[in-house]
Amino acid sequence: MRQAGIYKRLKDYFLCPISESTEGAPICSEPYVRVPIDSNEEIGKTVCSVLDASTIGIPHPSNWDVLVKPFIRLANVKSFRQFERNAHYCQIDDDDVTLSITAWRRIEGGGFEMTDENPIVLASGSSFLEITEALERAFALCKD
Repeated sequence: MRQAGIYKRLKDYFLCPISESTEGAPICSEPYVRVPIDSNEEIGKTVCSVLDASTIGIPHPSNWDVLVKPFIRLANVKSFRQFERNAHYCQIDDDDVTLSITAWRRIEGGGFEMTDENPIVLASGSSFLEITEALERAFALCKD
């Protein structure tokens, strides 16, 4: 299964592949990508590219700052905590049959957790525009 995380913050989407570490932990890994919200089909294309970068067996980090610093630099913020205050998050899973987009909610004290909402489900290989539209529907389900 390929996975990606996508944040919607202000006027941009921030995407990262979710890869499995050598210790079995899911980790947002590079490449981190920033795409303007009004990019339409480019968003769907970027989702597919980021999903393709999802992998298994990346080294488990001993220093998490190494992973976080490039992301917060891309977002032009001082910390991930600052970033998440104005962000919503969805997770995308692709098993080569279906592509599922699950909305998450911000939790008090920082971080995100899955909502009780059912995921938005598409066929793998859906058009870039269909993926973009499904992503917007999923973000509408995100809660603060």
